[in-house]
Amino acid sequence: MSDTIRKLRLSSAMSSIIGIVLGVFFVMKPGVVAVTVTKIIGILILIFGAVSLIKELIDSDRNAMLIAMAVICLVFGIWIFADPDPISKFIPYVISILLIVHGATTIGAAANGKAIGMDDWGLLMLLGILSVVAGAAGIALAGVVRNLIMMILGVMLIYDGVSSMFVHGKVSYAAKDTVIDTEGRDID
Repeated sequence: MSDTIRKLRLSSAMSSIIGIVLGVFFVMKPGVVAVTVTKIIGILILIFGAVSLIKELIDSDRNAMLIAMAVICLVFGIWIFADPDPISKFIPYVISILLIVHGATTIGAAANGKAIGMDDWGLLMLLGILSVVAGAAGIALAGVVRNLIMMILGVMLIYDGVSSMFVHGKVSYAAKDTVIDTEGRDID
């Protein structure tokens, strides 16, 4: 198996495991997760603003526009950290978009399974399509109560992680068999 395929499998497995773990947290503590993620974003923006401001103040060639942008980032980061609720309402949209992207990669893996002659590629394709549909539903329903959506997204993340591991595992196994079956044969 090539090094690229191994890296792809490891990346997919890590992504799936992270999705499952996050999904469990989303189901168990949806409000806490939404607020915590938003506060982390606020801290990151605040740090970016502080570093940018310090960099500009130390630089002998100060740029007023960059200083103003750094101050805006500082204020915005403090505001997000202090009042995360308005920003946390965007989290369902972000997670839903990630589900759509992950579902699309699962569909691509199923298409690869079809290309190498897997019998059950259709089922694998269906799993990817369901992830895309779940992401689209998350976007459509994001305006509803945030905690309910966070719990639903948690279930979707768990499903997506499990189905992705299943699909990529089956495709990797089939690809491995395909390589083993085709190597070392003389063609007359």
